[in-house]
Amino acid sequence: VPGWGQFYKKQYVRGSIFLGAELASIATSMYFHNRYNYNIKRSLETPILDLQIEYTNRAHKQQLYRNISIGTCVAIWALNVLDATLLDGRPRYLDSNIDLSLNSTPKNELMLSLSYKF
Repeated sequence: VPGWGQFYKKQYVRGSIFLGAELASIATSMYFHNRYNYNIKRSLETPILDLQIEYTNRAHKQQLYRNISIGTCVAIWALNVLDATLLDGRPRYLDSNIDLSLNSTPKNELMLSLSYKF
């Protein structure tokens, strides 16, 4: 969920911005997808060749706008993940007693170990 990492780090304004931007880009892509379907349907229903060409051209424009909206959605999601993981913030539940490490056995096999300090 976009903004979840920011909410987790108590950065509520950033989280709200990412969530709102993602929802807006999804709504925009859905709108253009519906307009694309409408124009395709109209081009198939009309018997007049000039109108078929006009509706098809409109549909291709709507398809381009839909693809741009989907790209914007992906870009916002990627920025959200980078912001949540790389930028400083106050983690809420940091427990330094837990240690997760990757070790090797005497036979050079990899082993994942989890230890907890009491």
